[in-house]
Amino acid sequence: MRDWLLNAIKGLSLSEDALGYVLGRGIPHSLAEELRLGVWRVQDTRAPDPSFHTNGVMGHRLHDMLCVPIYSPRGVLLGCEFRNMVEKRVRKFYLDDVKWCPAFTGMCPSVFEKITHGCDVWLVEGMFDLCIAKALPKNHVVLAMGGARMKPQQFNFLKRF
Repeated sequence: MRDWLLNAIKGLSLSEDALGYVLGRGIPHSLAEELRLGVWRVQDTRAPDPSFHTNGVMGHRLHDMLCVPIYSPRGVLLGCEFRNMVEKRVRKFYLDDVKWCPAFTGMCPSVFEKITHGCDVWLVEGMFDLCIAKALPKNHVVLAMGGARMKPQQFNFLKRF
């Protein structure tokens, strides 16, 4: 399933309207590129994991939604968040790794490197709360927890660093 999602993400891009939406919500252009944000398109093949089929067997219920890949600290894809850009509607799909691996929106190689070098970490609830990064010193990072509570895997990751 990970390969299917990775292939789907590779083929995504941000239209001019979607880029305007993302930038207008405060996400820096560099972060949008590093996270590989894109507009979801119906895939040519069926998703191999039946639990994804609630989104349509080829993702047709996600068509034209903003796709936000969620990565582990090592850069392994853990799933995606899908956001409607017209009305507030969010769908999420996570791979089984998320049961043991910390998943934060905004985690990418440059953020993880800063964390390993001891930078301060600011936690926020959702993806568009990441925009506070613009107001922070360069040696700070912002991670979104994916909701208003911290999961044990997230807590344990932060405690280690």
